[in-house]
Amino acid sequence: MSKKLLIVVILMLVPLLAFTACNGGGTTTTTTSSTSPTQTTTTTTQTTTPTTTTTTTTTTTQTSTTTTTTTTTTTTTTQTPELFVLTSTSFADGAVMPAQYGWIGPNKSPQFSWSGAPEGTMSFVLLVDDVDTQGTSSFCHWIMFNIPADVLALDEDQPKTGTLANGAIQGFNSYGTMGYGGPYPPPGVTHKYRFRLYALDTTLTLNSGTTQTAVLAAISGHILGFTDYFGLFTG
Repeated sequence: MSKKLLIVVILMLVPLLAFTACNGGGTTTTTTSSTSPTQTTTTTTQTTTPTTTTTTTTTTTQTSTTTTTTTTTTTTTTQTPELFVLTSTSFADGAVMPAQYGWIGPNKSPQFSWSGAPEGTMSFVLLVDDVDTQGTSSFCHWIMFNIPADVLALDEDQPKTGTLANGAIQGFNSYGTMGYGGPYPPPGVTHKYRFRLYALDTTLTLNSGTTQTAVLAAISGHILGFTDYFGLFTG
């Protein structure tokens, strides 16, 4: 081999030997790794629980699917005030009075009781007169006032005194006597007698033996109500 050819070969081998020395020699294997990324998709499912609001009123209850209507009927009872009533066991209202209640004879006062007095009653007044009396004023047969509000009856034949055991006070009748004075119409004539009970919002500052005129003046403006009872008497 010529000297020039040898030099050319050596020059060609030198780079090759240098490259091999740099790479540690041997066979160089180049491995290409292809990694396919794995994608994890997380799906979050949000579950919403519906909240049911139940509104209850006095008339309607509503849910999500059903509406229930309740009708409430309120019954209001209005109580009619009790009537102020005067009654008697001695004779019926408007009937003939027995002779024992007349002026001539035993002259007993009749039995009376009452109920339904107006609210606020402080005392009662009882006046009895002859509605058939001729003249400018009626003939008064009985005056009783300051009957306590908790007294609801008078027994038959009340004492003819100025003050009674129940606290009531009596005045003079038209005969000029204290307490009750029974009917005494003309012979053969029938008169009507009115027993009137007043409910007052006060008590009277009058003395026993007072007159019907004075009592009527004193009760003016204080009458809460009154009730009447009638009797007939023939002379």
